[in-house]
Amino acid sequence: MLAVGAQGIDAGVTAAHGWLADSVRHLRFSAADGLAASHAALLAQALGSFAIGTLPSAIHVVLPDSWLGTTIMPWSSAMTAPAQAAQMARQSLAQAGVELSVSDTVVLDDAPFGAPRLVLCYPAELMEALRQFAVRIGAPLRSVQARSIAAWSQLPRRRGSGLAALAVLDGAAMTLAYGSCNILEVTTRTSGVAGTAQELAALWRRQSLRDPQLATLEQASLFDLGGAITPSALFEAAVLPEMEGVPPALVLAGYARPAGSLDAVAAQAGNARLAWLLATACLVLAGAWGAQAWQAGQAAQQVQARQQLAARSAQRSAPAPVAWNREEQARIPAVNAAIRQLNQPVGPVLRALVPPQELQVAVLGVDVGGGQAAGAGRLRIQAEARTGADMARYAAFVAQGRHFKDAYLSEHQVAPEAPGQPYRFTVEAVWRE
Repeated sequence: MLAVGAQGIDAGVTAAHGWLADSVRHLRFSAADGLAASHAALLAQALGSFAIGTLPSAIHVVLPDSWLGTTIMPWSSAMTAPAQAAQMARQSLAQAGVELSVSDTVVLDDAPFGAPRLVLCYPAELMEALRQFAVRIGAPLRSVQARSIAAWSQLPRRRGSGLAALAVLDGAAMTLAYGSCNILEVTTRTSGVAGTAQELAALWRRQSLRDPQLATLEQASLFDLGGAITPSALFEAAVLPEMEGVPPALVLAGYARPAGSLDAVAAQAGNARLAWLLATACLVLAGAWGAQAWQAGQAAQQVQARQQLAARSAQRSAPAPVAWNREEQARIPAVNAAIRQLNQPVGPVLRALVPPQELQVAVLGVDVGGGQAAGAGRLRIQAEARTGADMARYAAFVAQGRHFKDAYLSEHQVAPEAPGQPYRFTVEAVWRE
């Protein structure tokens, strides 16, 4: 078990009867590297001095959330297609300011249908450092998950859509996560000194302003891995088994349940199996296509001969081109614009604009013509949202839909005369033919 924290790594070997004697140790990060060193370099340096006498059967790792890229992706019908969902996940991370590389491992939460998805990015350098450690130890890398996911698995089971929250404090690193059946938001903060109860309460208040549902919670579970603060009326200490000589971070890693679709190793294994199945299918199809290649070549020659004969006949009987006068030529653009507007698929457009149930947004009107100068397929969507966050999420929902392209929020204003002072806004988009 490797529990990576802000100051170092808690490592140990566990068996069926408990932790092996003299296997638990704390590997501190080198102070000489400082903040200039990358997380992968700190990890490789600390693991380089770790050696054990017993060969483990597997390696399980828990990483701090501050080392990973995190965002929430609103629900879209495109999520039912794995390839489109993966592409949307990378776009959501990029929009959230996460620097991505092609080799990074991006995973999505297996949330219920219609619910937002938690997206995590495991940097390729971190995964490579862990793989090299696994090769040196001689054990397979079985699991790599975020600390918020490990802590979330320790919360009591909830029925229905009840909201829950947790806070993880590890020295100067603070993590706040909340959701219902699945995590809906993860926030991390890091300061130069050890986190205090006041800083944790301030982080809670800021998140409550962003999401009013969070303010309805009476308490959140606190995983204080350093024992620095005392539980309060707002934060109740999470119950973890006490083990002599084993730090709380390592106990949490040992009791964490499998992360499922949010596990980096499981995601990479799934991609490898999919690639193997695709390669096998390609080999099988290649044999069948090879048998049909000769027949297709013969048929193509016959079709080409018939097309040449038809082209010669058409050249002989081609009518003279129509001569348009100046007045008729001036009317052609207006006629074409009217035809484009009549050909707009109004039914599919309106169905694609229905907001998800979790967004409090009402569509007030849709201009399917978009004006003569707007171009083919351009739409103007007028809508009303309860909050600014719902307005931004609905604009992102339209932009990420498979039926639209070039969607953006063109204007918005607060309606002071309406009850609740909602946001009225306009989204312009192009219908994808």
